[in-house]
Amino acid sequence: MKKRFILVALILALSMLLTSCLDGYNDLMYEYLSDSNNYMQYEVTLVDIYYRDEDGEICEDYKSEDIKNSEHVYFSVYFHSKHEVAPFLGLNEDNLQKECDEYIVNLQIEPNNNKILYENGFYSDIEENTDISLKTSNWIYMDGFFFYVISVTYNDTDYLNESDGLENIVAMMKENPSLI
Repeated sequence: MKKRFILVALILALSMLLTSCLDGYNDLMYEYLSDSNNYMQYEVTLVDIYYRDEDGEICEDYKSEDIKNSEHVYFSVYFHSKHEVAPFLGLNEDNLQKECDEYIVNLQIEPNNNKILYENGFYSDIEENTDISLKTSNWIYMDGFFFYVISVTYNDTDYLNESDGLENIVAMMKENPSLI
């Protein structure tokens, strides 16, 4: 009986400790990614656009209407300097290979931001290997693999403005708190 009591008390104590850690992690990510000052503006080359369809298959026909409703749209972008790409790779510029040509990072487009891009004609106006301007953070959300975009500009046209883009990222974080 005494062993059972100690075990239950230990489990409760660990649960409370873990819960407080999880809340702290969520709060830290939420606070950082909710602040537009933590996003940087970059001039990048859009190398590839791809998305996952309803069956989870990768599709590269970004001119298709199917992209509009995809929950998983990604931009592969080329950064033009070590200084820009290093934070996305978790390194400082000195740790990157001197002859590295591949400054490519995958960025994720939040579903509501994707709909805005689609409705504003971005996918019909853009071609791969085109220079665009975007604003993104080098922090990921929920230990994922991708960085989120809050604004996209091409040929002086704002296809996704920062205010709407950030608002959608914040709403996504509120709806999907990290479990870790």
